[in-house]
Amino acid sequence: MKVLLILSLAFLTSCEGGQSPWFVTLAWKGIKKVLFIDDYAQLRKVADGTRVFDGDKEPKFPKDPDETLEGVDSDSDGLRDDVEIFINERFKTYNERMAWKDWSKKTIDFMLHGGLERVHARGDSQFCIDVINGFDTSMKTHLEMKQVKEVIFSTHERENNNEAQLRYFATNNIYLGDRDGILWPQKFNVCNFEVADKDILRQKINNLDWIKGIIKKRPDFAY
Repeated sequence: MKVLLILSLAFLTSCEGGQSPWFVTLAWKGIKKVLFIDDYAQLRKVADGTRVFDGDKEPKFPKDPDETLEGVDSDSDGLRDDVEIFINERFKTYNERMAWKDWSKKTIDFMLHGGLERVHARGDSQFCIDVINGFDTSMKTHLEMKQVKEVIFSTHERENNNEAQLRYFATNNIYLGDRDGILWPQKFNVCNFEVADKDILRQKINNLDWIKGIIKKRPDFAY
């Protein structure tokens, strides 16, 4: 019976091109409880409240991180505990952890409250991620963002709330604007933390062919 339920849900999910409809998501959540399947088992195991990352003590993994829309932020740093722990576990360098934590804070804030200023704040934070990744043109940043989003929007309610906030701008024909011209001159200062290993990043960025083309016309754009 258990196997039949799992196979049925897997079939329904595949019929939607990999995107689970809301009723499948809800049903699957209930079945996982019956089968004692815990998506967060590994994170629960490592996040015992004793680890320290980048000078901050990591919180213990919450009992039920998906119980409410807001989730659990036991240390009141603006970042849900489950997301903070995932980032600590997923990213191995200081710059990556700090950049993704800041972007996650801005993304959660926008999901909960909306607003043009919060859209810009999230976009500015994403620009910092591009800087930290050395303006990598591969799928690296895209894949990392997909993984972090899966944790942030871990419930149907959270995903719907975020989409509703975004729809507001489309419905009201509000132009979000292009902020690259504002952000680029800020260079490393676009990040809301002190970036480490700037010399290494600077060399990597300035040696990119398309960056070299920009620097020829605008020498002040060099990192």
